[in-house]
Amino acid sequence: MNNSVEALKRENEELKNQLDEIKHQNLVQQEFISRMSHDIRSPLNAIIGFATLIKNHSFNAQKVHDQAGKILKSSDYMLDIIQDVLDLNKIESGTIKLKNDVFDLDQCINDIKEMIMSQVHSKNQRFSVNIDQLQNKTVCADENYIKQILLNLLSNSCKYTDNGGDITLTVKDKESSKCGFVDVTFEVSDNGRGMSEEFQKTLFTPFKREQQSGIADPGGTGLGLALIKNMIEMMEGTITFESSLGVGTTFTAMIPMMLTGEVSCGLDERPVVLESPPYKGILKGLNILAAEDNDLNRELLSEILVDLGAKVIVEPDGRKLVDRFLNEPENTYDLILMDIMMPDVDGYEATRLIRNSNREGDKKIPIIAMTGNAFEEDIQKALKAGMNAHITKPYNVDAIEKAVAKVL
Repeated sequence: MNNSVEALKRENEELKNQLDEIKHQNLVQQEFISRMSHDIRSPLNAIIGFATLIKNHSFNAQKVHDQAGKILKSSDYMLDIIQDVLDLNKIESGTIKLKNDVFDLDQCINDIKEMIMSQVHSKNQRFSVNIDQLQNKTVCADENYIKQILLNLLSNSCKYTDNGGDITLTVKDKESSKCGFVDVTFEVSDNGRGMSEEFQKTLFTPFKREQQSGIADPGGTGLGLALIKNMIEMMEGTITFESSLGVGTTFTAMIPMMLTGEVSCGLDERPVVLESPPYKGILKGLNILAAEDNDLNRELLSEILVDLGAKVIVEPDGRKLVDRFLNEPENTYDLILMDIMMPDVDGYEATRLIRNSNREGDKKIPIIAMTGNAFEEDIQKALKAGMNAHITKPYNVDAIEKAVAKVL
């Protein structure tokens, strides 16, 4: 009898724990939906509002220019939110893959500096970089993630440091305990508002942000630090911090990186780095065939390409693109821009049909994927289908020109 009572108590306790967990998950989900609704609606409100003002002020070139800039800024913020959510989900599900590229740390840091300077200048802050203690500058690691980590830490410093404040990035390295590796340390420090001891306990928890009394909230989803902590740990690194209210904050990220002199890192597969002189103006005079099933995107793509000096025909689906291409004389087009998700024949199948045609030139014409599918496996799938490069939507003029320069 006693055994039955004890078993019933254990079962009830287990059911209670399961119920508590379900309630907790529901609260987390509600908080996520609420935060996403707020953080997506805010920039969307600005986009819609300024687009309306442009329509009303189309006669005033200066106003149109200024308001278009604000639309672009709000669009970038929305993209950051979406990308953070997707990246965090991919990391937590274990489906993300690290790349091992050869790159120059010095150049990487210069790129970061260029990217962050507009944010620094907008608040009249002083930003300094110290790489005097960096000895190994050519390394192997996932450069894109390293940039994302540093941009996130520096962006946070900018946001939480007052006008005229100081931000410093210090980079140094030392021999790693791992053979053939070096431990690279990135230290981002500021004299900003700092964090309370209570908030520091939940700093890397998704969606957590500290709202300090009497200080304006700089915005954000609260996902950035959770995301980069996962990235750093995935690269077998560590992240620590020190912070005091009203004094400032220092984050220290250590990431092991492979030395190129010790181990082969696939030098033949290193990404092509194209500076502005080689790729600017690359589209001028090109004959381009494109596929895009969305009416507005079709109009937008055509406008962008024509503005860049290209001649372009945009078909609404893969079947029509293939039919037009195969019925035109060989070498009519210089390249193809291929949407992926289309009715009837998608971009993958359209590419295979072109590559399998009987004309020799059809096997060589550059085909670039243009898609909202932005993950590494999407890029690999496009390449396996016979495409030469991959551009992620929304359309970005710089990205289009770089991709075209690379394949040509």
